[in-house]
Amino acid sequence: MINDRDRQLLEFEDNWKGPALRKYDQVRRRFDLSAARYVQRILRLCELVDVEREFPQLVRRIHSRADENRRKQDARARALD
Repeated sequence: MINDRDRQLLEFEDNWKGPALRKYDQVRRRFDLSAARYVQRILRLCELVDVEREFPQLVRRIHSRADENRRKQDARARALD
């Protein structure tokens, strides 16, 4: 079950359309979370079955973004070898 605060975080993330820097400023103001804590929480929430059922497009988008970031990190690491 998703609690109210987590639902608010998920709805905020799902509806955000602006630049990331402004988003994290709003996260700090609305939720009193650092950008890192916010991202960690969103990633953890997207692993929950209830969240996947209720926010399927958001979960797919978050997983896709995380996969892309991993690919970029791997490419940078290979370039340094």
